[in-house]
Amino acid sequence: MPSVSMKKVVNLNAKAAWADHSSYNLDGDDVYGSFKLQALPETTLRDGGLPGHQTKLIIDFLIIGAGVSGLSCAIALRRAGHRVVVVEREKEIGQSDVGRGVRLPPNLSKILYRWNLKSEVSAFAAKSKQIRIYRLDTGDRLGDHYWDDEVLRETQREFLFGHLADLRKMMYAVAVDQGATVRLATTAVSVDPERHAVTLGSGETLTADVVIGADGAFGLVRPMLLNEEGIQEATKPTMCMYSATAPKALVEKDPQSKHFYEHEVVRACGN
Repeated sequence: MPSVSMKKVVNLNAKAAWADHSSYNLDGDDVYGSFKLQALPETTLRDGGLPGHQTKLIIDFLIIGAGVSGLSCAIALRRAGHRVVVVEREKEIGQSDVGRGVRLPPNLSKILYRWNLKSEVSAFAAKSKQIRIYRLDTGDRLGDHYWDDEVLRETQREFLFGHLADLRKMMYAVAVDQGATVRLATTAVSVDPERHAVTLGSGETLTADVVIGADGAFGLVRPMLLNEEGIQEATKPTMCMYSATAPKALVEKDPQSKHFYEHEVVRACGN
């Protein structure tokens, strides 16, 4: 198979590129690397009812970070038939997410549903029809914000709330089930864009056709890219937020809190 050197990452037309290995247009962000064109073996991935999305150009991707973005990227790439390795510094998915709730608005829930994951999402997420807002210091009700039925119909899915750890664990299981390699307790310490290589804390070096930084605003990749482009990093936020979670069974047993589960309403309190 021919090897094609590239300086741009592309939205390649798979059929056109497969028909003519020698030439095609590249258009996109700067990336350094090369990949080989090769026929995709007939594999059956859980495609959520979207057949025909298997690529004939298999590319090796290395993703830094197994948060929601990194795992979403891994799932999408595996659904297309690419090879994917994810490195994550946590020893266990979700161990740093204690007390962290997460919103799943329609533009996210519809993607998960299209991936045939509605039952997995429904196992941990609660449906919301509105948000009710209170003052934290007095308990006074300030008002309600409703999710308009027409908006939900237009966006095709539901507004959900859940726990970030549950979402990540679900997405991790799906990514692994679809063939992604996720290496936990693995810390990336440097990235070499010229060699499209990532050095790990163990001293091991991984290479891929494309390296994707999904390790967050204060991770390894973003500051490196901003510095390379001469962009000044934004000031870090100085506010603090405290969050906590309680098991549903305990909330329902308490007469002062059981009403939280009587309606599809999320309550928000603040000053």
